[in-house]
Amino acid sequence: MRSHLFILLLLIFSTKLYGLELPSEDFSFRSYGGLIFFEDKKFELNENNVLQYIDHFRPHQLKVGNFGFTKNSVWSYLEIKSASDRKIYVDVEYGFHDEVVFLHFINGELKSKYSTGDLKIFSDRPLLTNGFAFPVSLKAEGKNEIVLKFKAQENLQIP
Repeated sequence: MRSHLFILLLLIFSTKLYGLELPSEDFSFRSYGGLIFFEDKKFELNENNVLQYIDHFRPHQLKVGNFGFTKNSVWSYLEIKSASDRKIYVDVEYGFHDEVVFLHFINGELKSKYSTGDLKIFSDRPLLTNGFAFPVSLKAEGKNEIVLKFKAQENLQIP
């Protein structure tokens, strides 16, 4: 049976930077804690160097990350430790981002990448949901890291 993990970026992560350990059984997880983010004001981050900046990511003071009208990208990070190899889904329920880039690294190596957003063709999404959902194949023996990049021309919120 597949394990399903629903991490709502509408609401992501605990207030600790590195933080989700999965039990061996099937489950669903929703986190309403503080957001871990980095606002890229100098346009320096990309899929090749983002892991080098993890020490600069910080929790947001509010449960809803409101970054106002900005041309900057906002990046989120989460490390997931899994007791077994499994497939999960990361679900960003807030569907009003112009660009959402999803990156999954195992031991620092990029394993999967998806690029979507509300300006792109709906049928091109990895999973057809009202938000943005991404399949992830976790490895028990390895460091699984999830990075998401958000951009919006309007008010950028990560509720």
